[in-house]
Amino acid sequence: MAVQDVVSIMTGRVRDEPRAMDVVRALAGMRSQGLIDRILFSTWRGELAPYPDLERELGTHDIEIIQTPAPAASLQESHQKLPMLAALNFVDARSFVTRHRFDRLFPDQVFASYLAFIRQHGPEEITLPHAPFRHRVTVNSALVDVPFFFGDFMFSGFRDDVAAIVDINAHAELFRADALNPEMTFFAAPFLHQFPEIADYFATYPGLSYGRPEFDRALRAARQGSAFYLDLFALHVHVATRHFSIGYRTDAAAPGQAKVDIDALLFRSGELAVSPGTFYFPLAGHLATKRGHLFEQIAAGHVVKSAASDHVVARLAALRGPGKAPRSLAGQIAARFAAPRPDTPPPHPFRMRVLGKDARVYADNLAAQGLPDVPRFGAVTRNGRVTDYHVAQLAPTHSPLVRANGSTDMNEWGVL
Repeated sequence: MAVQDVVSIMTGRVRDEPRAMDVVRALAGMRSQGLIDRILFSTWRGELAPYPDLERELGTHDIEIIQTPAPAASLQESHQKLPMLAALNFVDARSFVTRHRFDRLFPDQVFASYLAFIRQHGPEEITLPHAPFRHRVTVNSALVDVPFFFGDFMFSGFRDDVAAIVDINAHAELFRADALNPEMTFFAAPFLHQFPEIADYFATYPGLSYGRPEFDRALRAARQGSAFYLDLFALHVHVATRHFSIGYRTDAAAPGQAKVDIDALLFRSGELAVSPGTFYFPLAGHLATKRGHLFEQIAAGHVVKSAASDHVVARLAALRGPGKAPRSLAGQIAARFAAPRPDTPPPHPFRMRVLGKDARVYADNLAAQGLPDVPRFGAVTRNGRVTDYHVAQLAPTHSPLVRANGSTDMNEWGVL
């Protein structure tokens, strides 16, 4: 499908008025260059009241404003998604949408070059059967070893593909881990029906390391030998390489020549692979990338041989679909996995979720390493006639992540 026009949507809270004005001016400048056709700001009613200078700036540049009532009670996921959904109602299906936050990722020349490329070529079409997107969606970054943690500061795609990401499932919120990061639910939402094991992953998610060495070592020890975690990691690689484009740079760069050491990447703290655009992100405590090369190397089987890498390669082969009868060890392992399940019905809305066997083993591994036990994660505790849900998605998060006031400190403002 050809790109009819480009619509840039700024969503959510203002947070930082000077930076918000910088973003508005940058996008308006790209509109004057013919790279953007429409600019919308979608937020909650009353959000602009404390920022009169920004409100005037929006008027100066004739930027459309969409307002919804502020949620009285917030699901973290829906609280962020509602303004985006409200804006998409006024966007054509043939429009290419770019979503922005005011305080992260200034739309610089890299972004302008990306828009010029998209207007000429469009995003890559996805030909996989049963894919939830028709075309790739671009994200600004991804954590390598944390399945489904893609950067949500800026993401782009055709309207309907973006709409699939911002789908809301309130029932699922009741069964998600206390430490789950909201951006993970953005990008997993389109895949949950096809891969219900993602729900088990979200129910047992222990949180990010946040630079805490002891937590990091315990987390990596719990992963080792876990078929469940390796399955989810392989699914992460599959989705990253077949459904998303990671990073906004359009210039080609050669992938690393060295084979990827899966064991070092996933199990050994501090042993980080080197690849173009890949870096250690101290705020999250994990390896991050602004390019897709590391994922592509893993998907291509360019890995150091080990039991873990055999498992991941086999799972990726199974995700790509059935082939000839396998003869290699990796192929035999792959044959154990079910093919993608396109017709799996959604869970009954009133059925309590029960963890699968492999997920329960993984949860036990986490507990054995001193990480919080599974009843805190997307489950309930019962004491006589009192039942408590333990989920952060129904209220402000209990996650220890505290963002620095200056996003430049974390390399999140001027670098795409």
